[in-house]
Parts: sequence; C-alpha cells; structure tokens
Amino acid sequence: MTGPGTPVERVSPVPKVSRADALSGTDFGRLVQAIDAEMAAACEDEYGYRYQFRPSDSESYKEVMKDREKAADLARFLFKNRRQIIAPVRGRQYDWDKSLWRGFAIFTGLMRSALPLGAEEILSWLTALKRDCDAGGEGRGGRHIRLNEWPVGFMVQAVERAGKKEPLSENALEGLRELLTWKEMTRDNYYGTDFAKVRTRVEYLIGAAAGAKTEVLPYRKLSGDHFGETLETELNALPPDEAAKWHRVFNLASGASGSKPTKKYLDHARELKDDLGKDWVRSHVQNWMSHALTAGTVEVRRAQTFEDQEYVWSENTVFTRSNVVLLKGLVWICQGFQDARTINLVADLCEKSMTKVPGVGSAAQATANACLWYLEVTPGAEATARLSRLSTAIKQKTVQKKVAEIVARKADAAGITTIQLAERVVPTYGLTMGEKSVAFDDYTLSLRIEGPGKITQTWFRPDGSVQKTAPKFVSAKTSLKDRLSRIKAEAATIKKVLTSQRDRIDRLFAEDVEWPLDEVEAHYVGHDLLCRISERLIWDLQTGSTRTGAIWRDGVWQDVTGAKVNTADDTTARLWHPIDRDTDRVMAWRIRLAELEIVQPTKQAFREVYHVTDAERSTRIYSNRMAAHMLRQHQMATLMAARGWRYRLMGAYDDGVDDQWATKDFVTSDLTAEYLLHTNWDEDNWNDAGIYLYVGTDQLRFSRGTDRVPLEEVPPRLLSETLREADLFVGVASVGNDPAWADQGPTPEARNYWQSYSFGELDGFAETRREVLQAVLPRLRIRDVAHIEGRFLIVDGRLNTYKIHLGSSNVLMAPGDRYLCIVPGRVTTAGQVALPFEGDTRLSVILSKAMMLADDDKIEAPDIVSQPKR
Repeated sequence: MTGPGTPVERVSPVPKVSRADALSGTDFGRLVQAIDAEMAAACEDEYGYRYQFRPSDSESYKEVMKDREKAADLARFLFKNRRQIIAPVRGRQYDWDKSLWRGFAIFTGLMRSALPLGAEEILSWLTALKRDCDAGGEGRGGRHIRLNEWPVGFMVQAVERAGKKEPLSENALEGLRELLTWKEMTRDNYYGTDFAKVRTRVEYLIGAAAGAKTEVLPYRKLSGDHFGETLETELNALPPDEAAKWHRVFNLASGASGSKPTKKYLDHARELKDDLGKDWVRSHVQNWMSHALTAGTVEVRRAQTFEDQEYVWSENTVFTRSNVVLLKGLVWICQGFQDARTINLVADLCEKSMTKVPGVGSAAQATANACLWYLEVTPGAEATARLSRLSTAIKQKTVQKKVAEIVARKADAAGITTIQLAERVVPTYGLTMGEKSVAFDDYTLSLRIEGPGKITQTWFRPDGSVQKTAPKFVSAKTSLKDRLSRIKAEAATIKKVLTSQRDRIDRLFAEDVEWPLDEVEAHYVGHDLLCRISERLIWDLQTGSTRTGAIWRDGVWQDVTGAKVNTADDTTARLWHPIDRDTDRVMAWRIRLAELEIVQPTKQAFREVYHVTDAERSTRIYSNRMAAHMLRQHQMATLMAARGWRYRLMGAYDDGVDDQWATKDFVTSDLTAEYLLHTNWDEDNWNDAGIYLYVGTDQLRFSRGTDRVPLEEVPPRLLSETLREADLFVGVASVGNDPAWADQGPTPEARNYWQSYSFGELDGFAETRREVLQAVLPRLRIRDVAHIEGRFLIVDGRLNTYKIHLGSSNVLMAPGDRYLCIVPGRVTTAGQVALPFEGDTRLSVILSKAMMLADDDKIEAPDIVSQPKR
C-alpha cells in the first residue's frame, strides 16, 4: 500500500539485537517482561504452545488495558520490535523459544481489543508483515514467520472499528484493495488465520465505503459439497432483502466454535430469531437441514499450505469443513425450538453426521456433537426418545458414550433410572393399540403395525371395501398429496423406532429388571406403539411366592395353557427367560406360541442358554468356550458397539496393540464382562490404513473392580446373556461363515480353522436352528427330500445329495463331501416359511439353500451349476 501520507515501514536486514536487549532499558520492555512472566507462571502445561498462553492471566496486562492509549502504545512498541520480541527468523517450530509464543499472545490480545489505532496505521503494519514474510530472513535456521500465524483477521476488524469512528480514507481503501491481491487470500491453511473470512470482511468494507446498500456481510463459503451448492443455488435466486436474512443466519452459524455454545452466542441467536421472526428462522433452518440429510458423498480437491509448501490431494467428503461448522451453528440456533419436526430433523442430522466416509471417518463429528447438545437441552419425551434411538442407531462408541451420559443426566433430573426413562418417553405417533386411520376425503388410509420394521398400509373406499392403491384424486390435490407424504414419512420413522425399541428390550434380558405389573401394562403391553412387540413376549409374573409365565392376550394375562392368570396390586413382572425354567416348561411355551401363530420379535422361547460347564468350573474365573476363533475385526467391532461393548480397533502402527480386552458394563449389576482379543503380525492381515483385518478370540471373564469373579458367582441370566453375545460375535463375524474363503485364508492355520468351523460342532445358535428346523420341516414342501442328521440338514436333490451345515450354512456334496460354494446373493428368500421368531438370517439362508438344492436340476447360475458336474 502506498500513497501520500501513508506510513510505510520498509524491510531492513534483521538487526543483531537479542530479545533481552530489545526489552531492557524501556518501560514498555519491562512491562512486556512482567506480562511474559505472569503468563508463563499461569500456564500449567510444560510445553506451553501458543494457544495456551492467555494475556488475561496476567495482572500487569489487565492493568495496562485500563488505559487504552497506553495499550495502543504497547501495541506499537511490540510491532516495532517484532523481529526481536515476537518473530525473529527461526528454525523448526518445536525448537522455538516459548517466550516468543507469549509475545505473539500479547500482540494478538491487543489486536482483539478496541484501541485508539488508526486504519492507515494498522494497514501499514499488515503491509510490513506481508513484506517480512515474502522476504524471509536469516538466523535460527533461516525460517521466517508465515502470514497466517499473525492475527490478520483481528487486525482487519480493528480497521473496521476505526472506520466506524471516521470514514476510511482513500489510502486506507487502497490498502484494503491491496490485501485482496495477496495469494494468501485464496489459500486454505492448516491452521491460523481464516483468510476466506478476512476476504469477505475486506470486500464488505470496500463495498460499504463505495455506498453499497448491503448492511450484512455476504457469506461465501457454501460451495464444495451437495448441501452447500443447493443452498447457494437457492440463495442466488433470492431478492437482496431476503438474501440478506440468509447471510445473517449463516454468518452467525459459521461462528460456532467450541464443544457447546457460549451464553453470548445464544444471546445473539435469540436476538436474531426475535429480529427475523422465530417462525421464519425455524422454517428456513428446517429446510436447510432437510437438504443436508439428502447430501451425497463428493470427491473434493484439498490444498493447504504448511511450511511454505502447498500440498494438494483429493478425498471423499459429505460436508466441507466450513459447512460442518455452519450446520453446527444452525443446530445451536435451534435451541428453544421444541417442535417434533425440528427435534427429528436434528436427530436425523446426528445420524447423517456420523455416517462413515471411507478414508475420512465420520462425515461431521462436530455437527453430531452439536445435535447431541441440542437433544440434551431440549425438554420433553420426544427429544429423549430420539436420544434412546440414537444409542442403537449409531455404532461409534464415542457417540454411544455421550448419549448414555446425557440419558443418565436426564434420568437423574427426573428422579428415575435410565431404564425407566427410556420406556416412559416412547412416542405413540397417534396410534391406538398399534393402529391408525387417516381420512382422505371419503377414503381412509389405515396403518397397522405387524412387527418391528413392518407396517401395513391399506386403503379403504367409502363403502369399506379395500383399494389396492391410493386414489387418483390424492395426487391431484396438493393438501392431500402433502398429507400422504407426511404419513409415509411417519410410517418410515415408526419402523425405525420399533426396531430400536425391540433392540432395547432385547438388551433387558441381561439386566434382569423387575417391574410393578401396572408399569408393564402401562409402558409395554398397553402402550399404543410397543404393544405389538410386548404382547408377543412371555412375562414372568410373581404374586407372593407364586411365579407364572404369561402372555398378554385379549386384554388379560394367560398362562401356557391359555388360562387366565389372576394378579394382585403387589404383582411384579420380569421378562421370562428359559434359563430360569426346565426343559419341559420351555417346550410347552414353544408349542403354545406355535398354536397361537405368534412370531416373537426377538428370540425368547427359543433363546440360547449357557450354563456353567465342568471345564469352566475347572478354570474357575474364566471361560474358554468362545476362544480360538478367527473373526473379521471390523464386523466384530460393529456388533460389539451395537450391544454396548467397548472396543478399539487394533492396528499395525506405532501405538497399536496386539491384545485387548473388550469390556461391557451393566445397568443393574456392578460386574464388568471382559473378552480378550489378540492379533498377529502376518503381513496380509491389515488394510491400507494399518488396521488388522482379522483377530483371534481368547478367554472371557467377569470383574468387580480389580477383582476377578468366579463364573459360578455370576448371576445365571447375566452369564448366559454375555456368553450368548460372545457366541453371536463368533457366529456372525467368523471367517468360517464365508463360503468364498475356503482357499483365501492368509495362512495354512487360517484355512484349517475355516474347514473346522464351517463343518464342525454346532454352537448355541446352531443348536437352536436345529430345534426350529425339526419343528418346521414337516410343514415344508421339501419334507420328503430333506432331513436332519447331526449337525447337517441333508437334502436329496435330483442330481446330488447335499449337506448344509446348521452353523455356517456352508454346503458339502456327496459322495466325498466335496465343497459347494454358494454365496448368499445367489439364494432367493425362503418364501412364506413361518418361523417362531424374527432376526435369524442364517436360518433363512439355510432354508433357501435347501429349497434351491432340492430342485438342483433347475438351477441356472453357471457358477453353481458347474460344481455338481465335477
């Protein structure tokens, strides 16, 4: 920047003056030393990086700030002596004298304050800094301070403050125009000054001086992803007055920093909502969030400057960094909005933000954290219900932990347990005992819950007859069309809620919760949404010393014979568990449920049970029942996270580990379950990110604090459920389940394990499948060509005889037990086979393979047909 009267400091060789010499002999030098020492003493971190030093920790700094003229002179002193006090040419960042960081902190603090400094003076400083950085220098290894390390943004704000007191001169405006020509203005730096924000503010100042009518800084950081480009397109089509409202919201939202909003931020948000209108802000933020929920993954070019070198690369992303912050701020602005649509949009955005992007991680972790904050501070059952759903919908353990902490705080505030809170906030969505009717003029759309994830939608004509599709007039009338869209969206939400509630109830089997009967009737069998799940479960009712298994049917409790169960005011209820009953009673309930054609939402009557074995009595404090298996680590980790286990992926990197205890705590017990996993250093056992592909299983044990608990002292239900989960991890994640893995194992040992697991002894889940197949096989069309023999379902096809393993579902052909590879994608569904419970996809695969192989002469897939002919 040049011009008449413009104070320009020319760059001269760095004087051979030490920092100590520069500070000695002057009042300001001694003041800087005092502030320096007080900041150093207040910093608890021995390393003391720049951002950890705060001038506000210094009493000397506070004192000088009482005299703004003196503070301005201190800023002038620091800048004049910057090459000795703040920014001498230096070597590696890590070797830099920490006193220089403190010098930076003092200067930055002064630039943030309203000091009597002129616009041209500050701009001359910026010009001098730019020349310093461009010129480089000597000494201390020959590396200079980069421009983005200086508080350029605060200095431009100081220019703006000066311009409010006195119109900017032509020299000042010329200096601002010069700033826009700097190459740094287009760079995305790894840290330091956000030059995009600086550029926007400079353009605003120039425009305001030229008489532009805008009173709002334009927000220009939307582009770069689908979400931002959609908003940018809508924004560009708006008239100036309406666009200015968008810019105001975006400018506030883009300033969101920290883990939660400050009082000052929320005050600004409240003022903005009052000014623009709460309904306007609410509807627009809802619209913007809706766009975020539909955003897809894009490949973006990244360019950042570090150590004066620009680095360019490409990566996948859903939201740019700036849009992650923007969404975070928009969520914070929603504080105080308690309507169902806002709550559900924020919760959906939380799920969207935790979507995994390959090679990157979560799509927007900071936005997800903001969503959790909003759901915590928003009162009412709706927000808590969505938190409960997030605990199962999101698998990342960090988010699960935060959700658990938030729910615990809400429960404490209400004076109830987390289990009670979770069951009391389940929404009904206007249903009446699982059903709902919506009028469309004279036609009616009926919604009926059939089970978790299944809702039937039926249209009825005015005369009560059924119509297969929606009436044509619905799509022709905007109000009816919108109503139908809302109903469909609500039905989709109900499906998700039912699935999460089923999973919540399934986890209660391990907790062994006991309820007063009236709570079960209010919050479960009598709940308008949960009734469709709860009425299909068996409940253990206890009155005095009498215990009776019962189901809720036709408005009364019935025992296994169908007789009414009499209850009293003191009757309690628990979830019935087969480990508490003898085999005859379990079989009686299985028969009763089959007679009633009840499909249980989760395994109960057919639930696997695990008693302490003689081998476990011998080992005493640990079980080897689930040891020596080879599992896919990522799949296992996902399963663990969904069931409340804490586990961190193991990798072949500097701080990786070779062994790890996966752990799980319980709400109603002080015990902790621990499952040992280990890996090896086989060179084919990790992916590009250095994460092990496979891990081995070892012992499982229980602890109370630091004490190991003998297995026989663990409550039978808790022990059984924990071993069942470990069995599930093995049963789902074992490489032995993969039909294509037979010849792909990285080592001979791994291939031997595959052969052993694929066709070896049955685990608890496979034993249950055998029992179910024995019950349903006589009702299937393949009953004359199929039978169970040991651990296999034998199928006599027209070309060959096949043996389907009841554990892995892998297939052998007779004669000679030749392996037949059939991947599940080649198998059709099992048709209308009535199974006694939902959720066992392996059983469906076994039945589908059996039906296909029974007609093996009709198989057309070449990769399957060629194998029996060998």
